[in-house]
Amino acid sequence: MVQVSWPYKIKISNNKAGMFKPKLIFFAACTGMLLFGIGLITLGSVATGLKEKFNLDDIASGTLFSILPIGILVGSLIFGPLCDKYGYKLFLVLSSLCMFAGFQGIAYASSLQLLKFAFLFLVLVAALLMALPMQPSLM
Repeated sequence: MVQVSWPYKIKISNNKAGMFKPKLIFFAACTGMLLFGIGLITLGSVATGLKEKFNLDDIASGTLFSILPIGILVGSLIFGPLCDKYGYKLFLVLSSLCMFAGFQGIAYASSLQLLKFAFLFLVLVAALLMALPMQPSLM
């Protein structure tokens, strides 16, 4: 079992139930960052289509994409402690499914408010994916 205390002193127990698995942690970190990158790159590539569909000017489009850093910050603050407490496996699967739902929300949004909500939802999920590899308690 991995125990973290302030300021970042990490203890790794040697019993079988809590063995430290660096390959599994590396795989989870790479998967989370891969999905995070795919999500943000996809948002950038659909920007021109969204500008045409909703008749957005550059300021409105910039406002829409200003949700990205806010959502990443808030999502990291919320989901980081939850991943520490409950582990990463369930959150990795749920966040992947929620990214699919967020992309569907962006694709089928009928109003600008619904589009903003879908953006915020997708960015919060992306923040969860970003918070996963940073967890020292991955087991």
